[in-house]
Amino acid sequence: MRWFYGAAKAAEASGDTKKARAYFDQLARLTRHADGDRAELRDLKKQLASNDVIGIRASVALVGLGLALLVATARADPTDEAPGEARLDPDFAAGKVAIEAKDWNAAIKALSSAALRDTRNPDIQNYLGYAYRHTGQLDLAFRHYQRALQLDPRHRGAHEYVGEAYLLANNLAKAEEHLAALQRICLVPCEQYEDLKKAVAEYRRRGGK
Repeated sequence: MRWFYGAAKAAEASGDTKKARAYFDQLARLTRHADGDRAELRDLKKQLASNDVIGIRASVALVGLGLALLVATARADPTDEAPGEARLDPDFAAGKVAIEAKDWNAAIKALSSAALRDTRNPDIQNYLGYAYRHTGQLDLAFRHYQRALQLDPRHRGAHEYVGEAYLLANNLAKAEEHLAALQRICLVPCEQYEDLKKAVAEYRRRGGK
């Protein structure tokens, strides 16, 4: 949700109040479904649900105050590894929110727009691969995962997700190549290595070769 907040702020700063309002409305809906018992979170949800919140600037500011409480409640599966200004790109932020909502087509549309402006961001390519994979378009998923790894050969998320895509394509050997790459990259056990290792083990358990 913190990235969607950035999108709302960026749209507001650019003067696109219509897009800022749309971003904020969707964030408000996500917030109302977030879990949490802290008093601040309950108050934030109450104010977001209220018709008393007037104006985009006040709305976005309100979300910002409570945003730190919500980071753990709604997170996209892929993670960002490349710092940069693209994180503030409204379409990049919107694409991440669409992934959280499992709206794969909306994610592809937004992330493709972001990729046109930032052609060298491996995180955007990784998210695109993830979205295409969930639409069943593995050829396009592989294309974007490979581009992410061209830009950053040590991108742990891309290695994990392309490995999982290879399992979907019944290519265990290629999946194990990326598992081995993660073992080299992660000096200590990392989530991406452990997740792909479990996926490979499950594939073998189901009778994969």
